[in-house]
Amino acid sequence: MQVKKLRPKFELHGIAHCYHPDDILKLLDETKRHAAVVQYIPDGYVDLLALCIRTKCPIDVIQELAACGEIKTLCTDRSDCGFRSVYADPEEVWDAVPTESWSGVTKKELKELLRINASTIKLLVEENILEIKIIERSHHRRALGIVSINSLKQFVRDYVTVGLIAVDEGIQSQAVSRKLQDLALQPVTESPRFSLIYKRSDVVESGYIVSSAGQQFQAMVTRLQTELRDPAQCYQLPFETMGAGS
Repeated sequence: MQVKKLRPKFELHGIAHCYHPDDILKLLDETKRHAAVVQYIPDGYVDLLALCIRTKCPIDVIQELAACGEIKTLCTDRSDCGFRSVYADPEEVWDAVPTESWSGVTKKELKELLRINASTIKLLVEENILEIKIIERSHHRRALGIVSINSLKQFVRDYVTVGLIAVDEGIQSQAVSRKLQDLALQPVTESPRFSLIYKRSDVVESGYIVSSAGQQFQAMVTRLQTELRDPAQCYQLPFETMGAGS
């Protein structure tokens, strides 16, 4: 079923669009076409306008789903409250609304992969060292900050975290920090609030033995696919490994 979109009757610069009342009533009737009439709204159900806010989905998308009968929990109490008289179960609507496709690593996953804290990730994003995109509607049913694969690759090429070195060597991060301090290396992050990060070139030039960017990146890919993410989602990981000498 093709649902006709509501068009403004007048579009005047500087003022809100004006709609004809008959057009609004017709659209409301189409929206309620498949709604069950109930005496009491079930607990947990919310009206269509509130569903738009909760799912970050435009009203016209949810209205079309309702008019086409795609929302099975749709109901109305016949009150004279416009679109606020049409209700549905948010859980079902979340499953029905289209989600944005994405490919990358979430901030939560990034913390585990790079062995850094949330404050450090925020700093790296603010300094444009990591590129992040906000996905408003995801299968996680909330907005997600996604770091692109290319951005993660570039970071691993240019930088190394103390946490990653500690994992490679099987020792505590404090021990790695002391070793790097003894070499008079200057970290990129100096505040106690942030996890310690060094330029990879500085560490290599100092003579400190550290795994290559390619080895560390491959270890991240393996860990993400085997430990941190549902295997059903691995199709969203178009990783290409870097050369061993990277």
